[in-house]
Amino acid sequence: CAPDLMLTFTKAFYYERQDTTVKELCQWALEEKFTHLFVLSERNDKCNGMLISVLPNGPTALFKVSSIKNCSDIPESGGITSHQPEIILNNFTTRLGLRVGRFLGG
Repeated sequence: CAPDLMLTFTKAFYYERQDTTVKELCQWALEEKFTHLFVLSERNDKCNGMLISVLPNGPTALFKVSSIKNCSDIPESGGITSHQPEIILNNFTTRLGLRVGRFLGG
């Protein structure tokens, strides 16, 4: 799932986590002057979780990933452009949905 995420976030960098803890990753990202940290978790070569942390003081959210559709799997999908990506947040109307929408939109 990392290659498609790298296409979506054009200014992102990819590093293998190996045995590094999330706390160590956050400290390293702060030293490198990153503003956000995405940590993807996999089981059986399938992405099953995504942690997003806004640096330096949060918030941090952990999302369960239940299904992924790669760009190559979408028929007649458009090509990659240089514009800033957008996230469409339809029907995020509950209190939790509004909170998650503000988190992702910020």
